[in-house]
Amino acid sequence: MVRLRNDAPHVVTSISEWRSIIKFRNVLAHGYDVVKPGRVWDVIMADLPKLRAEVHALLSAKKPE
Repeated sequence: MVRLRNDAPHVVTSISEWRSIIKFRNVLAHGYDVVKPGRVWDVIMADLPKLRAEVHALLSAKKPE
């Protein structure tokens, strides 16, 4: 998402929780020893459907000609 933020900031700002997504990814990648499985499950259940809908909307949007 950081690369996307640099290359296409307008796309990233269409994702409502992009900053939290980056932070959570960093915890998963670098702090895996302190990750609580329950927290991961909570994110999957509560936040993933919204993210999926936002990404789907971006992918479905008409591309500029």
